[in-house]
Amino acid sequence: MCGMAAFKEHCVFGYWKAPLVLGAAADGANAMGYRDKITSVADLPSKSAFRAHVRKAMELNEAGITVERPVKERKPEIVVPADFAAAVNKNKKARATFDTFSPSHRREYIEWVTEAKTDASRAKQLQQTVEWLADGKPRNWKYM
Repeated sequence: MCGMAAFKEHCVFGYWKAPLVLGAAADGANAMGYRDKITSVADLPSKSAFRAHVRKAMELNEAGITVERPVKERKPEIVVPADFAAAVNKNKKARATFDTFSPSHRREYIEWVTEAKTDASRAKQLQQTVEWLADGKPRNWKYM
């Protein structure tokens, strides 16, 4: 229905369905329906306005009304280069790991190899990819 975040010098308060709760006043709202920072009691709306907004948010929830969100475009499925596929297919463990990875993990490896600036770098990264995949490691395993 609503959310609040408090920090050392200010807090914020907002409604999940801000466009429906606040109407035209929500036009200036930023992420998740939050208004400007609240740094003092003077920044708060009046008690009657606050009550009215909370009641409106409750009614919207009880009625099951939702706010339409824009649909995020998905990244296109990345194409596996022939040399990458050939190198990974030579090692059964590497292939099995690659096949079980999520599309984002696959993309990380493919982009790392395909964005290499020289052929020598690409070959070295491809060899490293096969080794890490054979060990079951995602591309950025060092940081996990």
